[in-house]
Amino acid sequence: VGQARKQAEQFGAVGDGADQVRLTQIIANLLNNATKYTGQQGSITLTVSQTDRMISIAIKDTGEGIP
Repeated sequence: VGQARKQAEQFGAVGDGADQVRLTQIIANLLNNATKYTGQQGSITLTVSQTDRMISIAIKDTGEGIP
């Protein structure tokens, strides 16, 4: 969650007038990385939730992670 939020904030994709193109690129990049480093027996979970005016996007995988 932290990495996705940090990247979204960096590109101004959070808040009013969110940049949909950048947000899509961020999510696609995180999912592509998760797919690349998670084996066939692993799992990838995408969770989206909303509270008031905030949207939270979490991507969790069972991949090898950063060494």
